[in-house]
Amino acid sequence: MKFSARSLAPILSEWRLLYSIMTSTCMIILEVEAIMYISVPFFSRFSMLKGLYKGVSGWNYGVFDGSDKQYGKFRLSLMDLTCYFLLLIVGGYIWRKVFRINENPPKLGSHPFVPDQPNQSYNLLLVFYVIHGLGFLYVTHANTIFYVLLVLAIFYWISTLKGSVYNPILSWVFALLVLVTCELYSGYKISPWLVSEDHWLAQFLDANRGDLRWHVYYRITMLKALSFNLDKYWAYNNAPVFQTNNDFVRRNVIHLPFSYYTLQSFFVYTSYTPLYIAGPIVSFNNFVTQLVNPIPGARKEAVKNIIWTTFLVILLDVLMHYSCLYAISVSYAWERFNEPWQVGWVGFWSMQFMYMKYLVIWRYFRTVSLVDGVVPPENMPRCMHNNCTFTGFWRSWHASFNQWSLRYLYIPLGGKKTQQYSIWLIFFFIGLWHDLWWSWIAWALLNCICFSIEIAVMKYWAKPKFDPIRNTWWVETIIRLAQGWNIVLLLLSNLCIIYGFEYMPLFIKLSLWSPGSWKVYLFVTICLTGGAILQAEVKKREFKTLEYQKRT
Repeated sequence: MKFSARSLAPILSEWRLLYSIMTSTCMIILEVEAIMYISVPFFSRFSMLKGLYKGVSGWNYGVFDGSDKQYGKFRLSLMDLTCYFLLLIVGGYIWRKVFRINENPPKLGSHPFVPDQPNQSYNLLLVFYVIHGLGFLYVTHANTIFYVLLVLAIFYWISTLKGSVYNPILSWVFALLVLVTCELYSGYKISPWLVSEDHWLAQFLDANRGDLRWHVYYRITMLKALSFNLDKYWAYNNAPVFQTNNDFVRRNVIHLPFSYYTLQSFFVYTSYTPLYIAGPIVSFNNFVTQLVNPIPGARKEAVKNIIWTTFLVILLDVLMHYSCLYAISVSYAWERFNEPWQVGWVGFWSMQFMYMKYLVIWRYFRTVSLVDGVVPPENMPRCMHNNCTFTGFWRSWHASFNQWSLRYLYIPLGGKKTQQYSIWLIFFFIGLWHDLWWSWIAWALLNCICFSIEIAVMKYWAKPKFDPIRNTWWVETIIRLAQGWNIVLLLLSNLCIIYGFEYMPLFIKLSLWSPGSWKVYLFVTICLTGGAILQAEVKKREFKTLEYQKRT
């Protein structure tokens, strides 16, 4: 009896789903066992690793992996941040009630979301956020607020060029110049360049720099300033608008009336405190439309996010109590491991921790913004383990930055027509934006290589000559196997952030090219292939749900 691919598809799909569930369950069990096996010897002698502490910050039990300074600082500041944001939200609520802001829908003109001229409610909101923005900047940056305000003033001055081609050129040149120089010179110091260390001006600016280094948070501010200047440039040139039925996207792309591109709007947008520290990034056009005409249901979504974010913070605290693999990773203790599978698990857990860390931080600030009534994009719309391609991964990792890059870099550079070339420039910009470290250059280089290969393979595979093969019953299994190994490339390319040029070759050698590496290859072939199958099934169900919602 001859079986066709169509007749076998439902049967094979069920068997593949069963296989993926079994392998995913085994993978979870294996990971828990591996984490405990590797961590316990270090927890019993916690002084061996830098970053392991007695007790959890805020609590007092066990040993805690506090080797990540960024998350450690966030965790220690969590209560202070929460108290401040409560004051902001309560103060904003009272301000809106006293001045009757947004009690009635705005009278719209030619624009679908805002009136042709800023109304009184919008101007009063600007006053409230200007006061909070100035106060927050001074508390966090102390006297170095001078540099922040100076940089913002120059950006705004450039924007007064309006529709001139010099607006985007000077905006990008100035943005990159400040990005590089403020990192090289640690946020600038006027001594000994302009005055001596004993001079009152040096004492005023250099000695009192605040708890948060302004040049670190300039990265987010820079993206917002570029968004303002480029949105203004396109508005004055009446650039073609992308046509879509998605209201959130329309808020991004439809040009605002010229009267909204004011200094007050610019400052409120760049200093909006819930999104100042870590984002997510929302475009200027979108931000203004939400202040004037808020998106319905923001606070209802915020309630769910508060519960979910609280759970995530507790979960990550518990995980860092029982696992010290990230401390092992950043201290390079894995160099002394004899088993390749142990080295591999350290790398795998490092990426899981990075995902969880940013999920907690981004979700926290997004939740605050939602409570305040502004809906930014979700930075992690899809789980890290639900991606097996570079294209899919970068759509759902720091998704707001991805959307920003798409609007302000990818499309202006030619979109799909030039993507094989433009992704190199975009990835190197993203690496430079994160930090002036060689590890980020290594990350950008490896991601570009893998991305280019993936694009080339997918284009080649899409050719009509492969139609007969695509219709065979066994081809999906081969695709899932390839996707399982592509997950390995995804992990390796992103581990460059931690290991850079210096340690990445050694990590690859110890995990994939040493005696006993066959265990790693077997794990990837069995478990990650099963994971790729499960991902495909999840996405099929997501697609069916989306189609059903469109029909109803």
